[in-house]
Amino acid sequence: FYYNLRPVIYTQRYDIFYDKITAQWLQSFRLSLQRSFNISQLVFNQSAPWLYLEHHRMPEWIESTNWWIDAPVKFVRRDQAKYSMAEQIAAVSTAGGLASVEGAAFAHQLFLRPSAYLFIFHIARAKCEPELWHTAVAQYLQLVAIAWSLCPRGTQFGRSKEEKPTTQTVHTVLKFFLNASEPARQQQ
Repeated sequence: FYYNLRPVIYTQRYDIFYDKITAQWLQSFRLSLQRSFNISQLVFNQSAPWLYLEHHRMPEWIESTNWWIDAPVKFVRRDQAKYSMAEQIAAVSTAGGLASVEGAAFAHQLFLRPSAYLFIFHIARAKCEPELWHTAVAQYLQLVAIAWSLCPRGTQFGRSKEEKPTTQTVHTVLKFFLNASEPARQQQ
């Protein structure tokens, strides 16, 4: 996966490793969950819109850019709290990817098809390092993930030389993410 636009080598920077037993268990668990909601037969559609899942921790300074409106992929903005669990799962199971602030929204990755995308915004709360539990799970589910730490100056734990992202910046990161993940997609 990518962290702040640099590839992360597992076991060298954040001590994430790939465990074959966990991979087999998690993939079986996902299939079992999906079957219980009658979604195991759906096929991933690369042109399907992504879901931008609202989250109370998404700061106004990124929310106000409306970055999802003219993004390089189509986004559907969604407040999952307004829907039943079955409706949430149905929406996620046909999505091309998920985008949100790290947190509960990414529990839904269990219902995505393999090769779907995760666009994870990390907003610093204690330090400016990504929270990697979602990307660790994503590797076992054969998803494509990017964790982007946003720590602009003027925010808590901000970096002095980092500007708040503009719509263009978010679109550039998305394009990079899509282009960088294409070779891996073609190998699947």
